[in-house]
Amino acid sequence: MTSRRKRKGFVVAIAIFLAFLLAAGVGLGFFYGFWSGDSATSLLEKGESAFESGDYEAAIDYYSEAVKKDPESSEGYNLLGMAYRFQFNKTGDADYVEREIAAFRKSIELDPRNYAPLVNLGATLYYRGETEEAAAYLQKALEINPDHPERAQIEEMIKGAQEQPGTSP
Repeated sequence: MTSRRKRKGFVVAIAIFLAFLLAAGVGLGFFYGFWSGDSATSLLEKGESAFESGDYEAAIDYYSEAVKKDPESSEGYNLLGMAYRFQFNKTGDADYVEREIAAFRKSIELDPRNYAPLVNLGATLYYRGETEEAAAYLQKALEINPDHPERAQIEEMIKGAQEQPGTSP
């Protein structure tokens, strides 16, 4: 009888231990953000929620995972660039600006007719003083979308670039 109790106790202990491991593994997966089962679209949506709540670092993480899952996503790279922009504005860390520019350039490379990253890259370059290159991106954006809701502001930047040409790499 004692050996049955020991064996039953041992089986119960093993079951509890396995349940604990399972729960801990699932909990750690959520804690560390293991999104392996999420689609790129789902990750973009999660990134958008994080972005809207002001958690730009989390948005960067979600958008980065999304473009890993869908490396041809022009939209994903554009959103990643915006998250880098806002994180730079929040922290002042210049590394974010370089990442922002790289993300916008990748977005444009993937879809040269996507006017949003053209405007975003143009604005970033304009405010960095790289006005000639900025004007080219902004002009292209207006060619693609002549009815852009911020047309007046974009035209002002183009005009400013023509009046005060800046450096271009």
